[in-house]
Amino acid sequence: MPVARILYQGDDNEFRDVEISPLNPEVVIGRHSSCQIQTSSQSVSRQHARVYWSQGAYLIEDMGSSNGVWFGAERLPAGEIWQLDDGALFRCGTFEMRLDFEDTDFDSAGWAVDPASIPPPPPPMPPPPGAIPPPPPGAIPPPPPGAIPPPPPPAAIPLPPSAVPPPPPPSAVVPPPPPVPLPPPPPVSAVPPPPPPGHAPVIPQAPGAFSGDEAGMPPPPPNKAKLDADRIAREQQDKAQADEERAETERMEKERADKLRADKERAAKELADKERAEAQRIEQERADKERAEAQRIEQERADKERADKER
Repeated sequence: MPVARILYQGDDNEFRDVEISPLNPEVVIGRHSSCQIQTSSQSVSRQHARVYWSQGAYLIEDMGSSNGVWFGAERLPAGEIWQLDDGALFRCGTFEMRLDFEDTDFDSAGWAVDPASIPPPPPPMPPPPGAIPPPPPGAIPPPPPGAIPPPPPPAAIPLPPSAVPPPPPPSAVVPPPPPVPLPPPPPVSAVPPPPPPGHAPVIPQAPGAFSGDEAGMPPPPPNKAKLDADRIAREQQDKAQADEERAETERMEKERADKLRADKERAAKELADKERAEAQRIEQERADKERAEAQRIEQERADKERADKER
């Protein structure tokens, strides 16, 4: 199975890629700092989805996200696992990614196979002393066409009349046995619909198939206590993730409300300052006008008194 890389565009608009292979079998996508592919997009959950390598295939699973995993216009149903092919395009919320295969292959144990590490074949053994060396290629010319006659056809061997047994009389023919009725075939289960292009549901292995243990050995029976413990742990993890997302949403809503309130208070203060400044300007203009009018009247009175004295 070749090595795969998940290509995506980071928050800094730089294109990045993460390798996934048997040596790095799982990549988690989300907003949490522990995710291998991390983004600040609000459409992506803290732990949104995971892409992992299993039994020679690359698979994707939704980890209980809010906005889902999408292949074009089709959403990955909750609880299902789909297989990714070379060049598969998918997105978590609005965060887009692509899976590309590379040329490096792995053997059945999950180790990378380097062609340069394969040793060359050993040189041919020298002939023993006294042996006649074989002629070089092309030293013996091929025979001309028709020089070698074809082999004669096999001669027919006559059998004496007594060697051929006579056919049995009609009365000695044994009748064929009656046909044995065959059991009815088992009912055929409904065939699931084909998966969309670019991915396919995971087909479970048949008993005895190679699953990492000894080939041909049936898988052990499931441990109900372990399954229940895993289910409870998964439910607790999903609840904790939902609580974190709810707290994050409430924090963002509170920040938005605080910002709106601060904007309203700032706008009201600016309006009050503007009205106060306008009132001060009007009062100053009125005072200046009254002062100018008083000065004009005083000047006219002084001019009149001076004119009366001169007259």
